[in-house]
Amino acid sequence: MGKKTVTGRVVHDPVKDRLRPIYPLDLSKVNTVDDLVRAMGETAFTGRQIGDAADVLEAMARDKDCFVVMTLSGAMTVALPLVVKALLDRLGYVRNPKRKRPGSKRK
Repeated sequence: MGKKTVTGRVVHDPVKDRLRPIYPLDLSKVNTVDDLVRAMGETAFTGRQIGDAADVLEAMARDKDCFVVMTLSGAMTVALPLVVKALLDRLGYVRNPKRKRPGSKRK
Protein backbone atom coordinates (compact mmCIF):
# COMPACT_ATOMS: atom_id res chain seq x y z
CA MET A 1 0.00 0.00 0.00
CA GLY A 2 1.09 3.58 -0.47
CA LYS A 3 2.01 6.22 2.09
CA LYS A 4 -0.63 8.37 3.76
CA THR A 5 -0.29 12.13 3.41
CA VAL A 6 -1.20 14.77 5.99
CA THR A 7 -4.73 14.90 4.54
CA GLY A 8 -5.13 11.12 4.88
CA ARG A 9 -4.93 10.36 1.15
CA VAL A 10 -2.97 7.30 0.13
CA VAL A 11 -0.24 8.12 -2.38
CA HIS A 12 0.78 5.25 -4.65
CA ASP A 13 3.97 4.73 -6.58
CA PRO A 14 3.11 5.53 -10.23
CA VAL A 15 5.92 3.29 -11.53
CA LYS A 16 4.70 0.26 -9.58
CA ASP A 17 1.11 1.02 -10.66
CA ARG A 18 2.31 1.21 -14.30
CA LEU A 19 0.78 4.62 -14.80
CA ARG A 20 1.67 6.57 -17.91
CA PRO A 21 1.84 10.36 -18.02
CA ILE A 22 -0.82 12.22 -19.97
CA TYR A 23 -0.17 15.03 -22.42
CA PRO A 24 -2.45 17.63 -23.97
CA LEU A 25 -3.46 17.03 -27.58
CA ASP A 26 -1.34 19.29 -29.78
CA LEU A 27 -3.11 19.49 -33.15
CA SER A 28 -0.22 21.47 -34.66
CA LYS A 29 1.80 18.23 -34.63
CA VAL A 30 -0.96 16.16 -36.28
CA ASN A 31 -0.69 15.60 -40.04
CA THR A 32 -2.34 12.21 -40.50
CA VAL A 33 -5.04 10.12 -38.89
CA ASP A 34 -2.29 7.89 -37.51
CA ASP A 35 -0.67 10.93 -35.85
CA LEU A 36 -4.04 11.91 -34.37
CA VAL A 37 -4.83 8.47 -32.97
CA ARG A 38 -1.33 8.07 -31.51
CA ALA A 39 -1.53 11.55 -29.94
CA MET A 40 -4.95 10.72 -28.50
CA GLY A 41 -3.38 7.64 -26.93
CA GLU A 42 -1.31 9.95 -24.75
CA THR A 43 -4.32 11.87 -23.44
CA ALA A 44 -6.77 10.79 -20.75
CA PHE A 45 -9.95 8.73 -20.58
CA THR A 46 -11.53 7.82 -23.94
CA GLY A 47 -8.67 9.31 -25.95
CA ARG A 48 -6.28 6.87 -24.29
CA GLN A 49 -8.69 4.00 -24.95
CA ILE A 50 -8.78 4.92 -28.65
CA GLY A 51 -4.98 4.85 -28.77
CA ASP A 52 -4.87 1.49 -26.96
CA ALA A 53 -7.52 0.05 -29.30
CA ALA A 54 -5.55 1.23 -32.35
CA ASP A 55 -2.44 -0.51 -31.00
CA VAL A 56 -4.38 -3.75 -30.51
CA LEU A 57 -5.94 -3.51 -33.98
CA GLU A 58 -2.54 -2.92 -35.57
CA ALA A 59 -1.02 -5.89 -33.72
CA MET A 60 -3.92 -8.09 -34.85
CA ALA A 61 -3.56 -6.97 -38.46
CA ARG A 62 0.19 -7.71 -38.47
CA ASP A 63 -0.19 -11.14 -36.83
CA LYS A 64 -0.89 -13.70 -39.58
CA ASP A 65 -2.04 -16.27 -37.01
CA CYS A 66 -4.40 -13.93 -35.18
CA PHE A 67 -7.83 -15.49 -34.62
CA VAL A 68 -10.55 -12.82 -34.83
CA VAL A 69 -14.02 -13.23 -33.38
CA MET A 70 -16.75 -10.89 -34.57
CA THR A 71 -19.47 -9.94 -32.10
CA LEU A 72 -22.48 -7.76 -32.83
CA SER A 73 -25.09 -6.12 -30.66
CA GLY A 74 -28.45 -7.86 -30.32
CA ALA A 75 -30.14 -5.37 -32.63
CA MET A 76 -27.62 -6.02 -35.41
CA THR A 77 -27.98 -9.80 -35.21
CA VAL A 78 -31.72 -9.56 -35.85
CA ALA A 79 -31.75 -6.72 -38.37
CA LEU A 80 -28.88 -7.26 -40.77
CA PRO A 81 -26.79 -10.37 -40.03
CA LEU A 82 -26.16 -11.46 -43.61
CA VAL A 83 -25.61 -7.92 -44.90
CA VAL A 84 -23.06 -7.10 -42.20
CA LYS A 85 -21.25 -10.42 -42.64
CA ALA A 86 -21.19 -10.04 -46.46
CA LEU A 87 -19.88 -6.48 -46.20
CA LEU A 88 -17.13 -7.42 -43.76
CA ASP A 89 -16.21 -10.45 -45.87
CA ARG A 90 -16.05 -8.35 -49.04
CA LEU A 91 -13.83 -5.78 -47.32
CA GLY A 92 -11.53 -8.56 -46.12
CA TYR A 93 -12.17 -8.23 -42.39
CA VAL A 94 -13.59 -11.74 -42.09
CA ARG A 95 -11.61 -14.66 -43.45
CA ASN A 96 -13.71 -17.11 -45.38
CA PRO A 97 -11.60 -20.15 -46.32
CA LYS A 98 -14.02 -21.08 -49.14
CA ARG A 99 -13.78 -17.70 -50.87
CA LYS A 100 -10.87 -17.05 -53.24
CA ARG A 101 -9.29 -13.65 -52.67
CA PRO A 102 -8.24 -11.49 -55.62
CA GLY A 103 -4.57 -12.09 -56.37
CA SER A 104 -4.37 -15.28 -54.30
CA LYS A 105 -2.82 -18.43 -55.76
CA ARG A 106 -5.19 -20.74 -53.92
CA LYS A 107 -7.32 -23.00 -56.12
